[in-house]
Formats: sequence, structure tokens, C-alpha cells
Amino acid sequence: MSTTSQKKEKTIKIFVSHRIDLDSYVVENDVFYPVRCGAVYDDRPDVFLPGDDTGDNISEKRETLCEFTVLYWAWKNVDADYYGLCHYRRYPSFSFSELDEDIYQNVVRENLDDKAVKELHLDDIDQIHDIIENVDYAYTVCDVSKAGFRDLYDHYEQSLDTLHSSDIYKALGVVRKMSPELYPYFKRHLSGTNLIPCNMLVMKKELFQNMCEWLFPILFELEKQLSNDTYCLEEIRVPAHIGERLVGAYIEYLNENPALSSTILQRVFFVQTIGTASRIPPLKVDSVPVVLTSSSYYVPYLATELKSILLNHCGNVTFDFLILHTDIEKNVQDMLLKDFREFENAHIRFINVTSYFSNKNFDLVLSHLAVQTFYRLCIAEILKEYSKVVFLDCDLIVEGDLADFYAMDLQGYCLGATHDADAVGEYNGFMPHVKPYFDGELHLEHPYDYFQCGVLLMNLDEIRHSGITSKELISYASNKHVLFADQDVLNVFFAGKVKFIDMSWNVLTDCDRMRNKIIKRGPVRFYKTYAEARKHPNIIHYAGDEKPWDNPLMDFASHYFKYARQSLFYEEIMTRMALSRVTMVNGSTNAQLVCGEDPYNRFSFPWRSVRPGSRIVLYGGGVVGKMFLRQLANNPYCHVVAVCDQNPAATGIREAPVIDVRQLCDLDPDFYDLVLIDLERKDIATAIRADLELSGIPPQKIKWVDPHRR
Repeated sequence: MSTTSQKKEKTIKIFVSHRIDLDSYVVENDVFYPVRCGAVYDDRPDVFLPGDDTGDNISEKRETLCEFTVLYWAWKNVDADYYGLCHYRRYPSFSFSELDEDIYQNVVRENLDDKAVKELHLDDIDQIHDIIENVDYAYTVCDVSKAGFRDLYDHYEQSLDTLHSSDIYKALGVVRKMSPELYPYFKRHLSGTNLIPCNMLVMKKELFQNMCEWLFPILFELEKQLSNDTYCLEEIRVPAHIGERLVGAYIEYLNENPALSSTILQRVFFVQTIGTASRIPPLKVDSVPVVLTSSSYYVPYLATELKSILLNHCGNVTFDFLILHTDIEKNVQDMLLKDFREFENAHIRFINVTSYFSNKNFDLVLSHLAVQTFYRLCIAEILKEYSKVVFLDCDLIVEGDLADFYAMDLQGYCLGATHDADAVGEYNGFMPHVKPYFDGELHLEHPYDYFQCGVLLMNLDEIRHSGITSKELISYASNKHVLFADQDVLNVFFAGKVKFIDMSWNVLTDCDRMRNKIIKRGPVRFYKTYAEARKHPNIIHYAGDEKPWDNPLMDFASHYFKYARQSLFYEEIMTRMALSRVTMVNGSTNAQLVCGEDPYNRFSFPWRSVRPGSRIVLYGGGVVGKMFLRQLANNPYCHVVAVCDQNPAATGIREAPVIDVRQLCDLDPDFYDLVLIDLERKDIATAIRADLELSGIPPQKIKWVDPHRR
């Protein structure tokens, strides 16, 4: 056996075929070589993965040959001692442990992330070299008889209703004519049960080149003979499906050579593969980077915000918009990009952070917070190449020139932010629970320097230099029942490291006609500063549960719609508002808000049905739940440990942590005493109760009480 150092002199390149419509996790090392399949069709800006459209290539054949375009590109353009192929969601395992398989002999894993890479030894270069260099070729196999198929003929005909047996017989004729010496192996392979799925293999250079020289002329001929104008998108992939069987036949041919050695690797299928780009370079030196977080639901409101930024910029600065998300689908992304095509100074990038937060670097499994809560805490790590960025919440509009905000000097400070006049009013007695929380839980030495985090200027270099890590921030948030989510975390860790900015850059609206009263309760200097900032706001922040897209009569709503009307999403915003107004409530339409009546006055917390001192989870972040939170805010009767909602990001709730249903089911039942379903309709509440019981929530801890005032 060769030594490890000698083995490393050999180059092993396993080419990973990536889709062009999906940003998947990338395994980064000297072995795995990511390549965009059909890159000639990829019109995305700033794509850094190499494509199969350079040099000698057949990238335009992706629709008929699938990952064979990557195999061809590797053959023609890259030199290596060993060549291999796998897929963005299917990798070989290089673990010496035998892993459990399904009936198709797939090892199934939920997420392709750092944890999976370590489990499968995809990052263990020495072990990969040990396995591969001791054989001439390696491959994965699937015995289709274990899934109920008679042979590969039967598997071809039955596995997909878009594949036709006539095509496989045409292919037999092509192979018999073009390669009579391997025709018997192709025929025998089809009569057997061992499929080589997805062409996953690794071969020595000479074997690989010989296979490609034999394979591709046959594939090109199959393309000609099997073309059919009536075939659908799946049917035109027939050459690729048959090519998979041709590769299997070639493996059978190699297996008969006693001079060659081989090994079979386990094949791993990943359900989720979405990845965070390892490298997110700044657009250019003089651009203004603006980081925003959004869900797919929030994109129309995000679009309004971006319009306000661009329409109020007076210079020729380019804005580098970086949108952190986990669920914004491509069609929604495309519509947002279309909405801003007219702005030459707008550059929009979508950064999917799903894999970043699925990695077990952070203990989020039992966290009581939604994952979106953590985005802001990790910007310095996600955007490694950025020195300074603007961070904005998605529920605001910008009326000043954001380039002026970005130009502010932050030397020696980690953050630039405004005082939170609302929070200090609550601290000063408006909400009695806030002062003991700030003093006893957060241990804030200067509570009146509490800052609002919806608008931040972030000195990422200084944050990194401070030694405060995202892991440390997340750990604190995960192990504390923080009242104001990540805002509390940032106030704890960055106290004394903040440069306070004029409050006009983050003017909070008079949410529910209550905020002005709260701010008046705080030190007079904050109230005067807030009142002055309201006269000439540079940024209007609709923080809290009341939003202009729900209530067009709220504070500063007219400013919002000035920009919303100019967006392609305006009709969607108005449709949502209209639908919310005609929701049936006990046989009548919910139009009271338009008429000036406060809908919150219709509901009352079920004091008699909840034991004093209980730790409760409110199920539902709508009007009823918000009314309960408001009534409990000034009454220490019980403690709301979380609010559960199907769309946490859309609730706007800040009085308690907001989680989704999965996170509720993951919570230890000892964490709460009661799940209170805060919905109006009994039939819906009954259905939800049944679902919660099926999900493992103890039945005795679930309750619904009619919330209507009597």
C-alpha cells in the first residue's frame, strides 16, 4: 500500500453535476469538483461555480443528455489521474461503516450540510485516496429486484410512465451496429437486475477515457434516432436514461477483466440540498451593500422598501442588495428582479441560508426562536468579504438618501444605531415586566442606551476584531428566553460598542396608537428627540403588529403607499388587504377597522380558564393572539413563553418569541404548562387541537376558550 503522501500525488476529481436553477450546498475540497450542468442556459448574474459551457463542450444538450454534459466536459477539458461523477443531491459514501439503505439501496439523509459531509467522510481526503487508489474503478449499484422489478427491461418500462420499451429496443439496434464487441454486455446488463444509478462512478484515467470514447458516439446517435416531436420534457431525456444502462454495460465489461480491481460504494440521497454560497464577494468598492432578510410572503413589502431606497437616492451610487432567505422561490425572485430592471444602480442577490443554519455549528434543535431571528446575528460570518454593510428590517421605507447613512464614520465602533425610545418607555414603567427583565435577566448596565436593531450600520471588520462570534450570539439566544429576540442579544453583547445615530434614521410609527404613549413614559429627552424626528423622517419603521398593508389608516401609511403603488407587487398587496377585510367572523365581515372600530376590543383573555403563574404558548399570531398579549403586558398573571404561528415572520410580534409548529412539537413539554389556541372559530380550533395531539403535544396541555367578550 502506498503512503498517504504518495497517494496525494495522484489527482482524484469527482465532478458534481449541479442544477442551474438551484443554489445547492457545495462540498469544498480538492476531490469534489462542482460543475453547473447546462450552464449555457444559466443567465444568473455572479455565478461562481464553473460551468460545462467552456472549452470543448455539449452544454446545449442538457435537456436530452442530463449529467452526461458534465461527464463530457470533464473528459475533454480537465486532466486528472481519476475521474468520477456524482450529483448535487447524490454523493458516494467514503465511510467504512455500513449505513442503512432503503429498497433502492439509497442511504437517505435529510440535509446535505457540514454534519453529513463529516459522517460520510467526504472531507477526509486521505481516506478517499486510500479507497480509490487501491482499485481501478469504483461505482454504486442498485439491485432493482429488491424494489420488485424483474430485470432492467422491466425497470425501464415500469419505473416511469414516460419511458417506452420501443426506445430500449432501438438502442439495442444502435449498439449492435456501432459496437458489436460490447453489444452482448449491453444485452446481458438489461437482462440482469444491477443498475448503476445516475452514472455514479470513479475510474482511472485510461479506463475513463476509453469509456467516453465508446459511450458518446452512441449517445449522439441515440439522440438522432430517438428524437420525437411529440415527446414531453421527460421523454426527450430518453438518451440519458439509456445512457445510464450503457454505463452499466461498460461496468459489466470491466468486471470480466481479471486484471482490474473495483469496489462498490454506498450511494447517499439528500432530501434538502440548498446551500449558502461559500463566497459572496462585494459588488464593487464604491457600492452600498444593504442586507435584508425576507420570507417569500414578505417579498411584496420588501419590493416597496427597495423602491423607496432607490427613488430617494440623489447620486449615482450602486446599491448591492443582499437578501437572506430560506424559501423565496425562483418565480418570486424573477418577479422582484423584473420590478427593478429599470434601475441601473440596483443589483439584487438572493442568498439562501438554509444549509448555514441546518449545520450543527449552532444548537438550534430545541431553540424557542424561529430561525429568521438569527440571520442578523450571523452577517459578519456569512458575508466574510464585506467590511461594512447596512442592515434593514423589511417593514420600513426609506425617505432619505441611504448612501448618506452608509457614509457615516464607524471607526472604533461595531454598530451604528438609534436609541429605542419605545423600549426605554416600557423600561420606565409602562410595561412593569420590562425593567426587572432588563436589569435581572439581561443585566444591562446602561438600560437607557438600549438600541433599536431594525436599522443598523454594521462595521463587520470591527465585529470580527471584537472576538464576538455568531456561535456565541446564537448560543446566548438559544439558551435564554429573550423577550425582544435578537435585539436583546445584540444589546447585551455590543453595549458600549455602538455609535448612536440621529433618530430620524429609524422613526418608529405610533403602532396601535400606543407607542406615542409609551415613549412619553420614558425620559423626556427621548420623547423630544422622537417628536422632532417624526417631522423629517429619513426612515419610517412600521415596527410592531400594525402594518400599513393591513391598516391603510395607520400612522405614516400614506408615505408607504406612495412607493407601494410603483411596485409590480401592488396588486398583490391590495388583494391581501381586501381578502383580510372580508374574512367571515361569526357570520359578518371583518370591516370594523375600516370604519374606525378597534377589532382588538372584541376579545378577552380567558382569565378564569388559565391557572395564575402558568407558562403558556399562544397558538396563533393573529388579532386574537395580539389582543391576549396586549392584555397580559400590564398584568403578571401568567407568562407567555412563545407564540406559535404557521408563518412566524409575518406576525410582527415582538412581545414574545415566535416559533412555527415544528418547533412547538420539538419543545420539551416541561417548558410550558398550556398551549392556548387563540382563534375565534371553534371548528378550526378543534381541528388544530387534533393535529397537535397527533404531533405529540400532551392533550391535557391543549385548551381553547371562546375569546369573544361577553
